Order: sequence, then C-alpha cells, then structure tokens
Amino acid sequence: MSPRRGYGLLVRVWGRNEAEVVKSRLAAEGVPAILKGEALGDLYGITVDGLGAIEIWVPVFRLDEARTILGL
Repeated sequence: MSPRRGYGLLVRVWGRNEAEVVKSRLAAEGVPAILKGEALGDLYGITVDGLGAIEIWVPVFRLDEARTILGL
C-alpha cells in the first residue's frame, strides 16, 4: 500500500544507509521521495528475510524520471 496517495514504489533496497543515499540522489534532482521500512532492521541492523528492506516511494508522475536518474 502506498505511504501517501499519488505515490508509487520505485525500488526496494537493503538497509537505511543505501536508502538515504538513493533519497539524497533523487532530492538533488528535485524528485521527492518517501522511505518506508521495517523498524527492526534499523534497530538491530538485520538485513535478512526482508527485515532490512526499505521501500522508496516517489510521486507516480515522476516514476520514469526517477528510474532514469538511478539508471533502473
């Protein structure tokens, strides 16, 4: 489910650090992003079985632009 109306899932990464790098790269190009992830992964640094997964969501109308920026 979308964390906000009008946002779509861009990519899922493993770990908060990687997610913050991606979010910063998008922000540098003017693309807003929301991070949504499992709190246990942050708390304990666990990155197995999806616990460290962080989803990066961007406005639906900017998904193609965001993919191009990240080379996806």
